[in-house]
Amino acid sequence: MIALVTGSCGFQATHLIDALVKDGNDVIGLAIPSDVSFKNYNSYLSGKKRYRQVWGSINDKDLVERIVSGVNVVFHLAAKINVDESIYDFENFYKTNIIGTSNILEACRKSNVKMIQTSTCEVMGENLDGKPMKEDRPLLPHSPYAASKCAAERMCYAYYKTHDLDVKIVRPFNLYGERQKRYGAGAMIPIFFEKAINDEDIVVNGDGKQERDYIHVSDIVRAYLHILNHPEYTGKIVHVGCGVPRSVIDIAEKIVKIRQRPNSSRSCEEGGSYDVHGR
Repeated sequence: MIALVTGSCGFQATHLIDALVKDGNDVIGLAIPSDVSFKNYNSYLSGKKRYRQVWGSINDKDLVERIVSGVNVVFHLAAKINVDESIYDFENFYKTNIIGTSNILEACRKSNVKMIQTSTCEVMGENLDGKPMKEDRPLLPHSPYAASKCAAERMCYAYYKTHDLDVKIVRPFNLYGERQKRYGAGAMIPIFFEKAINDEDIVVNGDGKQERDYIHVSDIVRAYLHILNHPEYTGKIVHVGCGVPRSVIDIAEKIVKIRQRPNSSRSCEEGGSYDVHGR
């Protein structure tokens, strides 16, 4: 099998490429050139057998069509993902996440290539009643990022219904794992680990009782490969999580324990912030 992975130098993608190559597949990666992309390419992909890197954008329709025409499946992971950034840079989010996805879909249609679309649980919106969300609840995206991914999902379904395209949609919940961004607007768990490793206080905003479903990157990779080989998922949305909610403060305290700090403590007024430390 020959697979194309868009957003190839990203956190999820490098792990997926590792698994695809390990299983004996040929893989082409497509990513926009940037300092972060070059760093991740050199760290995780450079020199990998059966892998070829292409530098370019999913908004380059001619490039996308040329690459897609020579593969069997597209794992479409490329996207702009920062929620806060999407509020003031929404045009670029729409351009990448909606128009870029449209380019991938059209190229797959023309060449009759299978596609797996990576979405996000953000399209479901906030959990306002404190009860577990049902998979069939109405979509209530609360940010331009979430709205753009919701639109991409609906386009995928439209191509499935209109053109009988073999497309499957994956909605991962909150991912964590090795190689995840741990600085700037990075993810919570790697940031917390970075703080612990550097013997710094882990600061949790609010009461720390906010809960989310977290899934390790190795599990989402296994899900991608499982979904790829099961035609019953065509045209469907597959939620991927662990089904167990974890609070922010519980995660912070667990990381402290992993760091072998036996005397963790926390103190602040309700609604303030916690300093989790073990000096």
